[in-house]
Amino acid sequence: MDFGVNATFPTSKFEEASAIVSIGADFLGTFGDSVYYAENWAKTRKPENGSMSRMHAFETNMSLTGSNADYRTMVKPSEHGKVATALLSGNYRPRVRTNSLPESVQAAVINAAKDLKKAGSKGLVLAGSNELDVQRVVNAINNASGCSVGSTVTYDGTDLFQGQHGCIPAVDGRTCKMRGVAHGHCRRLQPRLRCPRAQSSLLRHCPMSRLR
Repeated sequence: MDFGVNATFPTSKFEEASAIVSIGADFLGTFGDSVYYAENWAKTRKPENGSMSRMHAFETNMSLTGSNADYRTMVKPSEHGKVATALLSGNYRPRVRTNSLPESVQAAVINAAKDLKKAGSKGLVLAGSNELDVQRVVNAINNASGCSVGSTVTYDGTDLFQGQHGCIPAVDGRTCKMRGVAHGHCRRLQPRLRCPRAQSSLLRHCPMSRLR
């Protein structure tokens, strides 16, 4: 369920989603490209449009995303993967229950699964875990939710990468401490650097950088 892509974040189209489930992914605060995500998510939260997206958040600590969720459920860090697995099972059988989660969490998972099933290709699930298996389960959920992949989730043209894809040795003649900077961050940092020499140095030393 990796879709042939290694060490890359999927592109999440929040503006297309009518049901969103976050499993420890604070996409409004610290996860991924949060500023871009928040702008697009806000487009689906306007009552004057006749309908609003619905968001479920499963998290350990209170986050900006959790505080804005329609439904927030507190879970242990060790339960994030269990929530994802239960959600995958619930996507096929909305009333499925598991003994590995507390009753209150199971009820929240069933509620979220129902919303995802109703949303179909407009559903979107994200996880903030660094565990590969959890991310694979999330991929499977998105792929099973009326084929959200290609609708609210894509794996091409992403600007965010995981891992050390590039190292910036110098910016404007001085050593840069920002190692492992992502390609997307290189592009987004460019307008913030006032010195043309610093801009060109930043982009020149990032092998993942490409201007559009």
